[in-house]
Amino acid sequence: MADIRKRRQPELPVVAVRSPEKQLLTGLKPEVATELNKARTLIDERINEIMCSFPEGKKNRLFGFRFGAVETVKTMSIKTAFKTLNVDDNLVKMKLIAELDFYGNPSKGS
Repeated sequence: MADIRKRRQPELPVVAVRSPEKQLLTGLKPEVATELNKARTLIDERINEIMCSFPEGKKNRLFGFRFGAVETVKTMSIKTAFKTLNVDDNLVKMKLIAELDFYGNPSKGS
């Protein structure tokens, strides 16, 4: 039965979120917005990488057991999200964005 389902469904990459939207980053300094966009891309890529490693049909549940819901991860501070997802924090200027969440808002606790 699973074989039939796999043949009928094309293999598409799992997309955790839509691409970053410019209006979400208004009010931030240009350098901060640039670093936040880099961090958002890294977080999205890591979430997609993790999701792709799970079996079809259980991706969200297994991700949730291990890391929490995708939206929960995105409301964490960038620093906490990088640590949770095991993303190298040397790829961004962490001092500028450490206490912001994925959407550019000050995080509500780490």
